[in-house]
Amino acid sequence: MPEQTDFSQEEIHSADLAEQLFRSGAACSQAVVLSQAERLGLPEALCADLTLGLGGGVARSRQICGCVSGYALLAGICHGSGLAFSPEAKAETYACVQSFLDQFKAAFKSTTCGELLALRAESAKAAADDAATPSERTQTYYHHRAGCIQCIRFAASMAARLPVPRKQS
Repeated sequence: MPEQTDFSQEEIHSADLAEQLFRSGAACSQAVVLSQAERLGLPEALCADLTLGLGGGVARSRQICGCVSGYALLAGICHGSGLAFSPEAKAETYACVQSFLDQFKAAFKSTTCGELLALRAESAKAAADDAATPSERTQTYYHHRAGCIQCIRFAASMAARLPVPRKQS
């Protein structure tokens, strides 16, 4: 992960808030999006609900990292054009997310939850056996999710750079 000196105080605050949210029980996707809710004027409960299914690589399927999904959702909010479905806004959003993906991959070598967790075949099978049941949040859980915390902090820091959304008409 990039050194903390690469981030502004606001970006570090976002990273700290996202980590705190994750350690309080939020999914990775929720932590990233909720770290920006107040700054972007978004209802926190709605943000938590919209991102709930994205945790654990989309519903614990260990696919696309929830941090990445959360960032992409925020980029759409910040660059979007509402119901105008603007091709320019779509291009701007895609470029923003593609840049983030490049930076995320450079920092962590993957955007796939399972790869980021470095799951072995037997633990992946065990996770799939009861995939809908979230893991209990214990000291051991957080110890094994140290990489997740780095991803969350990075995504939240980068999300703090997104512009405040334009007013939709």
